[in-house]
Amino acid sequence: MIRCPQCGATECRESRWRNEDERRRHPGERPFRCHACLHLFFSRGGRRRLRDNPVVAAVGGSTLVMVLAVIVIMWFWSNRDRGTQPVAPSVVEAPVATGDGVAAGTDE
Repeated sequence: MIRCPQCGATECRESRWRNEDERRRHPGERPFRCHACLHLFFSRGGRRRLRDNPVVAAVGGSTLVMVLAVIVIMWFWSNRDRGTQPVAPSVVEAPVATGDGVAAGTDE
């Protein structure tokens, strides 16, 4: 945890470099600003986590949304196919012809 060297507060956040000269004067360090007393100081600090990177968060979030969309579309697609199953045609008996020229099963 980063502590302000001036007031000892822990409400410190990473700040921006003011210019390239400032960056060269503090190799291996990063600028921090105390939110309690507004003091700017330099510290090695903890390593930034990959998840704190906004580009990684955007790519990861959009990938998650795309995967969920594909899953939902595939689920709807599979349910749509289940509702339109072909129905087997019903069997209709054809009249059977007898030797006297009259079809069996007819009323004559």
